[in-house]
Order: sequence, then C-alpha cells, then structure tokens
Amino acid sequence: MTARMRTLVLIASGALVLALGVYTLNSCIPFSLAYVKRAKAQHLRDDVKEWQMLSSPESFGRTNQTDTSYLWRTNLVAADVSISTVMRLDSSLFRNRGYLVATSNREVIWVGRDGRAEAMSPK
Repeated sequence: MTARMRTLVLIASGALVLALGVYTLNSCIPFSLAYVKRAKAQHLRDDVKEWQMLSSPESFGRTNQTDTSYLWRTNLVAADVSISTVMRLDSSLFRNRGYLVATSNREVIWVGRDGRAEAMSPK
C-alpha cells in the first residue's frame, strides 16, 4: 500500500470509530421527556404568536418530521378549572404519553394520557 492509501484508510477507520462511538453514547443516554416537553412547549408558544401575528386566521397548522401543531379550540377542564385552549401540539416523541395545548395568551399546558394537566412555565 502506498502512503496515500494508508492515510485514506486511517481517516475512514477513524470516522467509522467516531460514528460508532457517537451512536453508542446516544443509546446510553436516557431519553428526557421533561426536556422534550419544555422544548416543544416553546415551539407551541412561537406558533401561537405567529398565528396571532397573522390576525388569528380560522385555518392554521404547522408540521415537520416529528411535530404537528394546529388550531384546537376547546375548553379543557383541569382541577375543576376550565381553560380555553386555541392550539394543540402532537409529537411523535411523546405521542403515547400526552400532548401540549396552548391558550391565547401563550400559556402552555401538558395533558397526560392519564388526564392530569401540568402548566409548562417558560424557562
């Protein structure tokens, strides 16, 4: 093998080892539902703000690879308090665990599949 070939093989081997290391590390780190909920709550706040900046049209929705946010006008009852919601965010990252809803003043609430509601304060 020539020196040039050896260098290419070393670079390719190093890249492969690095990729396998990153994949292994990603598998070892536990999935943080709390972090994902906070991040998606901010996305939902931004979507509500954009919807309001567009003069609150009757039809509004946004989707990407993992999330779908759309208008969802309903009254949510949590702890004997009725909360008027305007938008909902569903994500494949927490589809089986619950969803996020937002009010017109951009307060975001996590609604678990067990029916419990939890306010998501911005941080």
